[in-house]
Amino acid sequence: MSDDSMPPDNNPNGFPPEMFGGPFFEPPKPQPPKPTREEKLQALFAELNAMIGMNPVKEDIAALKSMVRFRKARKDMGIAANSAIGHIVFTGNPGTGKTTVARLIGKIYKEMGVLPEGHMVEVDRGDLVGGYVGQTALKTQKVIDAAMGGILFIDEAYALSPANMDKDFGAESIATILKAMEDNRDNFVVIFAGYPDLMRQFIESNPGLKSRCSTYIHFDDYNGMELLQIFDKMTKESGFKASTDVREAVGGILERAKIAGGKNFGNGRDVRTIVEKLEKRIAARLDTQGAFDNDKIDDLTEEMLMTIQPEDLAGLENEYIPVTEDMKSFIKRPIGFQPPATEQDNTPKKSVRPKRRPIGPRPALAI
Repeated sequence: MSDDSMPPDNNPNGFPPEMFGGPFFEPPKPQPPKPTREEKLQALFAELNAMIGMNPVKEDIAALKSMVRFRKARKDMGIAANSAIGHIVFTGNPGTGKTTVARLIGKIYKEMGVLPEGHMVEVDRGDLVGGYVGQTALKTQKVIDAAMGGILFIDEAYALSPANMDKDFGAESIATILKAMEDNRDNFVVIFAGYPDLMRQFIESNPGLKSRCSTYIHFDDYNGMELLQIFDKMTKESGFKASTDVREAVGGILERAKIAGGKNFGNGRDVRTIVEKLEKRIAARLDTQGAFDNDKIDDLTEEMLMTIQPEDLAGLENEYIPVTEDMKSFIKRPIGFQPPATEQDNTPKKSVRPKRRPIGPRPALAI
């Protein structure tokens, strides 16, 4: 064995010399310190405050944080304080951010030490109610067990209490949930969510629910400007660009869809639907133009793949919302349009004497 191939004294196992001093033997780089609970909490509220609109909701969540801190301070000083976690009712139309905010509340409660896990389990009637006697309690309890330590979010909760309640298993699910709410007051939070009027009836119909839900948060529909901001956010996140003309056209479609949909308007969900439809239209337009053909693929640019063109909106409104006779007058109106106030006509009107019916018997009605 030559001297060059002899292992060094500090390498008795004969590892190749090139391993020494290389990355294999470099000391680990220092890791950045993990964020504290307070820093995580601040980040969560920054995420909440960055959400479009919902100012009253943000104030309500901030009030929950203040109450938690207030009770903790009293408890630390030995003053009597209610330690039970209040259950919550969310009211609002679809697509107004209820699920997103519920998930944030779970994370906020975890960082504040209110809940040990802070995760969220989202369910509806189908996840809770069974098809025969005894099945409902088992299904509901399984869901409760999965949500323990976090948030149980029940969407369209009013469906648990239908009109034919005496013939429905929803009452069994409600009874199981109420018992869990009472027995595990410090270990999980139930959030009931749904349409405002139906949720009001649902809570009023059951004294147990009413007494256990201490916080009510309402989610307003987004206005026209907020819907357009959501469209901007979604298109940016999806890697698309829209010109001012396209944005104004989309804003008009959304406002008219809101009028046509009423309480069934999907708010943020409907904006996402439009973005998804536009993506399909861009793909179809480029494909029709042969942009993906072998002899043209090299000419394809990022701009072509990212830009929403005005022609991509053609027919979108009729596909997206049914245009009724009442809606036809709105089709050409720009976003934010308000009809002008009717001026009062002070011109004197000639009095017109009503025609008198000829004397004699009334003519028979044609049947």
